[in-house]
Amino acid sequence: MTSHSVWYNNNVEKDNEINKKVVGKTFKCDREYVMKKETKNKKLPVIKRDWCKGCGICVEFCPQDALSMDDMEKAILEYPEKCNSCGICELRCPDLAIELE
Repeated sequence: MTSHSVWYNNNVEKDNEINKKVVGKTFKCDREYVMKKETKNKKLPVIKRDWCKGCGICVEFCPQDALSMDDMEKAILEYPEKCNSCGICELRCPDLAIELE
């Protein structure tokens, strides 16, 4: 496993194409292991449920589709492994209910 590979939305074909252009070769690695390692130290959105009004703006703006709405129409981080810590949800939330921590 190497730290020089570039990932593009977990799309293996696109990953290999980009890696070949950027690094000059493709890499084989254990994605599940790397994803666990990456989510361990990265900042993830924390949603203050009592502040969330359930507008869904954060869900619509999330480029990785990591957020969704629950049964009570409140935003939740359903797929933390998809989150790339871009902060768009925090920026777009009109209720200031989301913080990256």
